[in-house]
Amino acid sequence: MRKVIVLSIPDWGKTTFAKGQNIQQIASKIDTFNSIAKEESKKMNVVFIDITELTRNNADASMFAIDGLHYSGVMHRL
Repeated sequence: MRKVIVLSIPDWGKTTFAKGQNIQQIASKIDTFNSIAKEESKKMNVVFIDITELTRNNADASMFAIDGLHYSGVMHRL
């Protein structure tokens, strides 16, 4: 038995790493990629877990590691 899941791409446009970049464009590209990933996952009968909205709605500093890009344990628990 295969045990595969696919996670959506988190919205890194909400991170300090994205400062000075076009966050609307980042979000749009992420949404496009995630839409395709979800579609392909469904075709392959693989579970797709959408974490993107979670990352968009929880962007305060406590959610990030020191590097400002990767998520902290607080976010992983959510």
